[in-house]
Amino acid sequence: MLFSSTDLNFKTKVVASGIQSVASVLELALHNADDFPIEWRIDTEPLKKFMGVFTVDPPGGILHPAQDCLVRAAFMPNEPVEYKANMNVYISPPRDAGKTADASMALPADESKPYLSLRMKGQGTVPKLTFDRREIVLPIVPLGIKSRCLFYIVNEGYESLDVKYRLPNDQIRIPLTINFPEGQQIGITKPKIPVEIFFQSNKPISFCAKIEFLDNESGSYVLPVSGTTENCILT
Repeated sequence: MLFSSTDLNFKTKVVASGIQSVASVLELALHNADDFPIEWRIDTEPLKKFMGVFTVDPPGGILHPAQDCLVRAAFMPNEPVEYKANMNVYISPPRDAGKTADASMALPADESKPYLSLRMKGQGTVPKLTFDRREIVLPIVPLGIKSRCLFYIVNEGYESLDVKYRLPNDQIRIPLTINFPEGQQIGITKPKIPVEIFFQSNKPISFCAKIEFLDNESGSYVLPVSGTTENCILT
């Protein structure tokens, strides 16, 4: 009896928050390389403590010689924590020489000794926004010339979100402006959006500040930004 893998790692999955949420699915291929039918069974009892976080379908069956089967394992976390589970697999015992058992029938799975163990792992996480860079460093420009930088906001789990923002309070000293060329809507069908940030000053200034991007609740995602204007024609 051959298994395509014994480790099912779902990696990171956003905690379900709406009816559109879909489980992460991995497929496990089984193959009977024996000359006789084999009954197999996955002991899913360890999954019950996770209340539907992990599911396996089908959990058992009979494979005839050279027959294949696909098992679908699904992961749908309900908390932002790591989940792990080990499941024993039982199969029919080897045929004894000289026994007259019907060769066309599978022997019952031997539950006294596991054939192997399947390991399942996945990490639940909450929706969040990230950026394609850690900070914004605007090009140094002469007085009165506009400095510009383009970056991307990346969606990690929001089904639909209208991104809001908050500029530094001191707009007189740090006159920053923001533009969303493709709008402020981000979600399943639009995993990232471009953002333009501009800075222009008629006075020499060098600054470091932070821009906050906000979700519909209380989430705040901070991006540091810095820039400089110089009274120099060679800048």
